[in-house]
Amino acid sequence: MLSAAVAVLPSCGDDEGEGCSTPVISEVNYSPKNPSKSEEVTVTARIRNEHCPFQACVTYQVDSITGTWGNTTESYRSTDPVYSTVAGETYDFMAKIPATKLTGRKVRFMIEVTTQHRLYVSSDFEEYVVPGPIEPDPDQPGDSGESDGSEK
Repeated sequence: MLSAAVAVLPSCGDDEGEGCSTPVISEVNYSPKNPSKSEEVTVTARIRNEHCPFQACVTYQVDSITGTWGNTTESYRSTDPVYSTVAGETYDFMAKIPATKLTGRKVRFMIEVTTQHRLYVSSDFEEYVVPGPIEPDPDQPGDSGESDGSEK
């Protein structure tokens, strides 16, 4: 199923995977490296796919600095997917991760890319910390916000 925002190029076949290579994600970066609780983070990367248009997005998770990542940690998609309509060129990807609004949090994210023929690839996880003591989340009952003082 094609999105209206993705054009079929002559080099792409109609069958899944036909003529499509797996996209390559490189030069993943984010800024600022140590954001305050009110700063959004800009994620950039270069994405190349030789034959097919693709869509890309950032998926991220937020947890307290003492938390452990797991399948129960809620994931968020930072933006609607960005669509590339030109195959064979390197695409400069950019997306934003919203501010955490609380200190003492860590954020991990990855870039996910899917071609129009459903080939999927993701970047490695990147992680950053919003420094400060763990602040209790007013939306989460039982989040005591207690800190052992080891955060930097």
